[in-house]
Amino acid sequence: MHKVWSRAEPTRECKDTHDIFPKDLLKQQPSTFVPSYEKDEPAMSLLLGWEYGRLWLKEHKES
Repeated sequence: MHKVWSRAEPTRECKDTHDIFPKDLLKQQPSTFVPSYEKDEPAMSLLLGWEYGRLWLKEHKES
């Protein structure tokens, strides 16, 4: 038995805002880890050599 095609209709109305990241959640999070190199200007050689990654891993492990 074949059904007759009919246009799809919305089942609910859209919200005005889409809170993918609710503002309440941001307030509840504890202070985040900030590595020491965030205080200095970035150096391209350290970025390319993955030094910042090594520093981040080391400092994150110690904290």
